Amino acid sequence: MRIVFDVLHPAHLNFFKNAMAELEKQDIIIDIIYRRRGQIKAVLAAELPHKKCQEVGRHYKTLAGTSVALLKREYNIMKFLRSQEFNLTMGVAGFYVGFPAKVLGKPAITFTDDWEYKTTFYLSKYCANYLVIPSLIPAGGKKILKYRGYKELAYLHPRYYKPSTKVVKSAGLKPGKYVFLRLVSAVSLNYLKIATGNLKQLFSEIESAGYEIVLSPEDLQQAREYKESCTILESPVPDLHSWLANAALTVTFGDTISRESALLGTPAIYLGGRDMVVNNELIEMGCLKKLDNSKEILAAIKASLESDDKRRTKKMVQKAYENNTWLDTTQVILDICRGVLEDNRELINKYRE
Repeated sequence: MRIVFDVLHPAHLNFFKNAMAELEKQDIIIDIIYRRRGQIKAVLAAELPHKKCQEVGRHYKTLAGTSVALLKREYNIMKFLRSQEFNLTMGVAGFYVGFPAKVLGKPAITFTDDWEYKTTFYLSKYCANYLVIPSLIPAGGKKILKYRGYKELAYLHPRYYKPSTKVVKSAGLKPGKYVFLRLVSAVSLNYLKIATGNLKQLFSEIESAGYEIVLSPEDLQQAREYKESCTILESPVPDLHSWLANAALTVTFGDTISRESALLGTPAIYLGGRDMVVNNELIEMGCLKKLDNSKEILAAIKASLESDDKRRTKKMVQKAYENNTWLDTTQVILDICRGVLEDNRELINKYRE
């Protein structure tokens, strides 16, 4: 048996890597193709040193470049798959690898949690035999399979990940006594009506509550003006999830980091501006807040740090794991993979509504 995985982003590797390891134990051959973007090649080499990963295509920022690159990548994936004896393809929002598999008459499984990007969502649904999504997403159809939980629990579920205090203590900080802040570019800050002056207010609010600041910046140069008042982490951040788990609060522009933080038991304030269905449960639980007004942000930070928000969030999340409210997403991947490879309808039907 051979499965071809398409990895477009380091987050996709996080999503699949535990399942890949388990499949290899079952003597299934794993092939990985990837699109050149950012540090993905280095990440694959570090995380999977025993694997030969095939680069297919690259990322372009312009619309024209993206369109040409998409067609060229589809052609090259088709060429690669024709040269392989494979049984299944898998990807995240994986129409790239799903369409060539469909043309070649082989099954494809795609996972996504981003219902709001409708074009990608429906392309993925069309190209896949099954599109697997969290049960929070209000989509249906014979190709749709659903699971209770989050894509982040493929790698953050307690079965696979245990946070450490080592990285925090080695930086001279105390667990639970700092705020983790993920900062984006000045352009994004202005778009969200958060000026530099307001950002300094945010720092002041955190410091006045008696907490340190850990800053993970998108633009390292931009962060230098704050180096006297915080600990700056350079990307890629070693053991990022331990930084999140040990924080008193996370303030971030990234939707994935906001969910990761909440699922690790640290309350999160999401400033990214996007309304995402997949965030609604965590928002209703009070583990995650979505804000885009600087006054509301400052008030929310103050309220969180002055209350028992961290302890409450951690308790709620632990209870959800203990009660099996959220599934182990890696097990979901393995079940559906096995269901397709073995034509096991019982396994597939576990994930039908």
